[in-house]
Amino acid sequence: MTVKIFAGSWARQFIRQETATLNLNEGSTVEDALAELTVPPDEIGLTVIDNKTVARETGLRDGDIIKIFPVIAGG
Repeated sequence: MTVKIFAGSWARQFIRQETATLNLNEGSTVEDALAELTVPPDEIGLTVIDNKTVARETGLRDGDIIKIFPVIAGG
């Protein structure tokens, strides 16, 4: 199964690019895909597939595009 990760420019400090393509086993989850990246889990605030926020336990389908967004802090 192939999925794409769109991480935005903030993630370049971790993965050197805004988009990464991963080859994962059938039955993989968002968590499995994120584990393939070098982005620290505590830096990821939201994961989105098909414009819907999804849990990290969500199962993936071939061709999914996962968008990840950073934790946002403000004051």
